[in-house]
Amino acid sequence: MKRLLWAGILLAGAVMSTGAMAADLYVKSPSGPVPEWGWTEFYFGLNMGYATGNASWCTRAEGTRCPGPDNYAQSTSGIVEGGQFGYRWQVPNTIFVLGVEGMFNGLDISGTAPGLLSPATQTRYTQFNNLVSATGSLGLAMGRLLAYGKAGGAWTELNLDASDTVSGADLSKYQWVTGWTAGAGLEYMLFTHFSVGVEYNYYQFDPGNITGLANNLGAVIPCAFCNFGRTDVQTITGRINIKLWPWGP
Repeated sequence: MKRLLWAGILLAGAVMSTGAMAADLYVKSPSGPVPEWGWTEFYFGLNMGYATGNASWCTRAEGTRCPGPDNYAQSTSGIVEGGQFGYRWQVPNTIFVLGVEGMFNGLDISGTAPGLLSPATQTRYTQFNNLVSATGSLGLAMGRLLAYGKAGGAWTELNLDASDTVSGADLSKYQWVTGWTAGAGLEYMLFTHFSVGVEYNYYQFDPGNITGLANNLGAVIPCAFCNFGRTDVQTITGRINIKLWPWGP
């Protein structure tokens, strides 16, 4: 009888000890929330990368006809850097992300080439200075990764110059020109409010015909810079973005 009593006491103790251990393990087991990655946000950021530009035009700076023999075309390249500010909205319970963005980039790419009529004394100069764009975007969210396309309006400062060292004549024009842009990018969310990405953009501009411009000697040139052909800029940049405040996950 005593043996049965002691066996029952030992069995009850073992059961209580096992229950206490199980309860302790339950309390100590990690049960944190699983992170949710959403793209609804106001954001700002920085970008930096590489740019190439192309321009073609002709001039009557020396009295030749335009279009005519004094046609100029050149490609240039250099560094582009700047910042962006925008807003994204992820459609609830979907992978679709809509957005708007404004971007201002510092750009200074230029090229100088000899005039075709008198290469020894004439120079032709083109410069793209700064890029501004206002775009809308449509993206597909795959967790932390966002793939998107964008398009909208674009502006750049275009500087054109035609000079002749023999006569001392210099004809120049510096003005903002309008155009359009389209691009695509990938962005990865490292943390809920910090993301990095890469983006490609194409910019096409239409300067029109610049006529009736006077050179530094006072002569009015009927077709100062005309017959523009391909006038574009392409950029590929790395980007970082930070949410302004935690709207959305």
